[in-house]
Amino acid sequence: MLEVEVANFSISPMGYALILKPVHQRRVVPMFIGAAEMNAIANAKDGVKPERPLTHDLASHLLKEAGARVEKVFIHKYNDGIFYARLFLELNDAVQGMKISEIDARPSDGVALALRFSAPIFMAEHVYELTSVEPEQMIEPAGEAVEEDLLDEEKESLINALMEELNETVIENAPFQSRLDVLKQKLGQAIQTENYEEAARLRDEISNIENEF
Repeated sequence: MLEVEVANFSISPMGYALILKPVHQRRVVPMFIGAAEMNAIANAKDGVKPERPLTHDLASHLLKEAGARVEKVFIHKYNDGIFYARLFLELNDAVQGMKISEIDARPSDGVALALRFSAPIFMAEHVYELTSVEPEQMIEPAGEAVEEDLLDEEKESLINALMEELNETVIENAPFQSRLDVLKQKLGQAIQTENYEEAARLRDEISNIENEF
């Protein structure tokens, strides 16, 4: 089990990527996530507190009010393009005292909450070996420009922008239009669940159909 930290953000043709790096390793793990989750992680990493609490801010407030805290996050599995994580909560039980509860969580949600509790983030070694790349392989480091873009609440989310772009093309052929609608719906679902390998496949299939016209 390796302790990892949020090293940077990156942009790729698939969208925003969270870059996780083990404390004493060179290779990094890119994890594609939604714009809202990236915003939440960037806020927590930079100590930015929005005027109104966002989803992860509200979740952390509720945990604190209930006497609970995030102890750690463990990214333990990678399968078919999807990362899986476990969130460990320290709960104050009136009968048993302090106890640890373990629940499933998306890695992006786990990281966003862990940062708000200054809790460590861990990754299984086999997941790291399977998904890590050299830093030079990253397409485009994000840096300050991307973080500023993420923190601008007036910016449209990456997902909405992608779906709007896909919906701009009007195809008169009904069978193809029906098929495109189904594919676009599946693409939206793949992005929402952070299954970016499936999203890439669907994106290519959509492009192939649109290029026929």
